[in-house]
Amino acid sequence: MLRRSIAAIVSVFVVSSLLQVAQTPQSATALSGADFQAGNIISDQNFFDSGALTESQIQTFLQSQPCTPLNGVPCLKDFTQSTPTVAAVGGTHCKAYSGGTNERASRIIAKVAAACQINPKALLVLLQKEQSLVTRPSAYGYQRAMGWGCPDSGPNYSANCDANFFGFFNQTYKSAWQFRQYTEYPVNIPGGGTRAYRIGTVYIQNNPNPACGGSNVTIENQATANLYLYTPYQPNAAALANLKGTGDQCSSYGNRNFWQQYTDWFGPTTGHSLSPVGNVEIATASVASATFRGWAFDPEIPGPIAVHLYLNGQWGGAFDASVPRQDIAQAYPSYGSNHGFAFSVPLAVGAGSVEACLYAINVGAGSNQLLACETVTTPTGSPLGSLDSATLGGGNVVLSGWVIDPDSPASTTVHAYVNGAWGGAFPADGVRADVGRAYPGYGSNHGFSANVNVGVGTSNICVYGINIGGGDNKLIECKSVSTGSGPPIGNIESATASAGRATLNGWALDPDSPASIDVHAYVNGQWGGSFTANVSRADVGRAYPGYGDTHGFSANLPVPGGTSKVCLYGINVQQGYNSSLGCSQVYNPSGSPFGNFESALTGSDGTTTISGWSIDPDTTLPVDVHVYFNGQWGGSFTADAARGDVSNAFPAFGPEHGFSIPVTLDRGSNQICLYSISVGAGANQDMGCKTVLK
Repeated sequence: MLRRSIAAIVSVFVVSSLLQVAQTPQSATALSGADFQAGNIISDQNFFDSGALTESQIQTFLQSQPCTPLNGVPCLKDFTQSTPTVAAVGGTHCKAYSGGTNERASRIIAKVAAACQINPKALLVLLQKEQSLVTRPSAYGYQRAMGWGCPDSGPNYSANCDANFFGFFNQTYKSAWQFRQYTEYPVNIPGGGTRAYRIGTVYIQNNPNPACGGSNVTIENQATANLYLYTPYQPNAAALANLKGTGDQCSSYGNRNFWQQYTDWFGPTTGHSLSPVGNVEIATASVASATFRGWAFDPEIPGPIAVHLYLNGQWGGAFDASVPRQDIAQAYPSYGSNHGFAFSVPLAVGAGSVEACLYAINVGAGSNQLLACETVTTPTGSPLGSLDSATLGGGNVVLSGWVIDPDSPASTTVHAYVNGAWGGAFPADGVRADVGRAYPGYGSNHGFSANVNVGVGTSNICVYGINIGGGDNKLIECKSVSTGSGPPIGNIESATASAGRATLNGWALDPDSPASIDVHAYVNGQWGGSFTANVSRADVGRAYPGYGDTHGFSANLPVPGGTSKVCLYGINVQQGYNSSLGCSQVYNPSGSPFGNFESALTGSDGTTTISGWSIDPDTTLPVDVHVYFNGQWGGSFTADAARGDVSNAFPAFGPEHGFSIPVTLDRGSNQICLYSISVGAGANQDMGCKTVLK
């Protein structure tokens, strides 16, 4: 944005007339109340000249002022405070404030002035007129440095202050922010309403008390309107008659004191500066350079002037502000158009954040002026790029794409992984003109084309850009390639049943992977269990080269007695779906349990041992046996004792079908009856009774 603050200096360039403006500042003692202009307290040029004092000049000024602190606080020349970072407001409002540790007051004032484009002289005057911070600082004053958030109304000024905005930095920044807000919105208030004081004729009171009267004032410029918006009263005749003291009960002093103090310290408030003016419109950095654009000229000459650059406080070069700018010529017709600048300077690769300060170099009267200090940051972060293609050929995949690390124009490295396993490293240094065009400053040598070995089936290939500077290694992209794909294939080759179990033999594999896969079984439509097809089958390996031999199975599943339908499914691992390997019917012997109640013998200790065995043809598992004594329930036990003779007689069922159970009987004659309990088809089986005399 153009800063039109010096447009009123001249309408036609005449050196002699400009020199007349460079008058010697008049002293405060020479001031008269008659000199106060209610409609032009300070010019826009003076109020918005953010480069009027450098940080070192502010520090020198503070050191030159007499200071008698109260409450043991430091003078402003010695005051420090850690400050926060404040984001830019946007547009031509306040720019970002970069916080710091233990910043001196002079640095805070200079940085706030630059951020919000307010004259640091005006900020110094405000600090003095609000809380006497320059000459008579106090703890109270540091908290309320600018009187921001302390409305000039009510009987108790201090009680009206908002403690949320206490503190030297808060007060200084919020005050400058407020003046910029007034300037950005001179008529309409954001959110609704209009400004009470703006350029034009308005009624201004002498005092918060309406009975004290006031008068119509023609406000001539925005800076004066801003002062009235901040302190909404004008001094009456009594206040102007005693510039160093008090007037009467209807006097107010804020705007009078601002005018008087500014003039005392810095000269006339409405005088014109002969220092250069201008603006930095663009300050940006690429991977290895910084670019600056803007404009600047000196009011004393129509020709171009120099702009000096400092990077992190070090000399960065001198450049001419001589580029034609028709907008400047239109805004300042007496000076012509050749006042723009646009230049780039190299930065170290990976320089990161760099503070760039640009100064307009004075010609004649006046002084060099800081146009702006901007932080430019070279790009940084994790690599970026693209895996453009992954093309399968035999047992290899050709990977093509590009990768750039924002921190450097140098080529970076790419790492590949195949199904999570290391696949190799290769440079991204091939010529890619399209990448060079898309990312100016990085060059074209960022492409890659590499061969990666893959096995049979579907392979997921991921490439990573390997980080150079700030950031981390970055996944660029993953792609899948397949030598074969789809649902599992396989076959049930045999199915037999015996004693409650079914044995199924066959094979299964998934075309997407050489690894063994799972198989799920269902018996008569109900879940029957799962197993892995990992038995070596050389014939399968020969039939499907590359997949290996471990794809056979020999599964033993529980089945009920009688005829059962057993179905197997290969479980899919990538592309495709779970697929049927087939179904087989098996017949398992069925019926009621059988066995033998062999003995009921009483030992010398009086304990009777019941012995025998029992099998249910529906299962190889042990069965339960129920016992009754003299027709009454006697309990349940499992026939699970090892009996080699039973196993020899019925090898399909195994040995765990015997029982030998100690029981305690009543004295006298006892009838013991046993029943074998059925688990499948059939019924509970009566194993007979025995009589024992005890």
